[in-house]
Amino acid sequence: MKWCGGMVTEHCSSVETANVQSEMSHPALPVRLTPCHGLSHRARFASVPDINSIRDFQMRPSFASWGLLALLLLQGPLLQAQPLSPALQQLLSLSSQRLQLADQVAQSKAQSGKAVQDSPREEQQLQMLAGQAGSHGVGAEQVRLLFAAQIEANKLVQYRLLSRPLPDAGQAVDLERIRSRLNQLNLELLRGYAPALAELRVDDCRPRLNQALQRQVRVDRLDELHAIALSRAAGDLCHWAEL
Repeated sequence: MKWCGGMVTEHCSSVETANVQSEMSHPALPVRLTPCHGLSHRARFASVPDINSIRDFQMRPSFASWGLLALLLLQGPLLQAQPLSPALQQLLSLSSQRLQLADQVAQSKAQSGKAVQDSPREEQQLQMLAGQAGSHGVGAEQVRLLFAAQIEANKLVQYRLLSRPLPDAGQAVDLERIRSRLNQLNLELLRGYAPALAELRVDDCRPRLNQALQRQVRVDRLDELHAIALSRAAGDLCHWAEL
C-alpha cells in the first residue's frame, strides 16, 4: 500500500508514488498536492502527510493537542478494545464524510476567489440547526457546539489546501451541489447525535471516543490533515455529552 494524495492506495502511478515516497523520506520538503488518477475527488486534492506540517496550523491555541491526537490515531498501535459504540461510530462516519467535502469546497473557492470565512452564513446555519435541537432530543447549545466544530474542521482543511497551488480540476466545481450534500449530512448528524451522546455518558468516555476516532481514521484511510480535522470536529464529544 502507498500514500497517494490523501489516502493509502495501490493505484498511484509510478511517478506519483515516487513523488510521495520522496516527500515522506524528506519531511523538510514542502507538502505537494499530488493528483491521482482513478481516485475520489478528496483523494486527488488531499495533501501528502507531513509530520512537520502541524506547525503550519498554530492559528488556534489548542491545535497542537488535535495534532497529537491525530498522529496517535494515524500511527499509534490499536487502542485497548473498548465496548462497541455503533451510534458513535455512525456519527463519526457522517462527520468524516462531511469533512471530506472540504476538498471540493476548497477547489471551488480557488476557482471563484471567494473567502473561506463566511461568518453570516455560518451563524445562519448554526441558528437553523440549533432550532431543530428539541425535536432530536438534544440541547440547542449541544447542537451549536457540534456544528461549530464541523464548520471549523472543514475550514481547517480548506485553509491548508488553499495555502498551496491546487491542481486544475478541469471544470467548475458545483458548490450548490456540495452544499446540498452538506445539508443532508447535517440532518443525519442531528438524527444520530442523541444516541451517540448516550453511548458516551460512561466513565470510560475518553478511551471509547479515542478508539472510535482511530477506527474511523483507518476505515476511511484518512491522511494526517483529515485525521487532525476529524479530531477537531469530534474530539470534544465527551464534554458535550455532559452538558
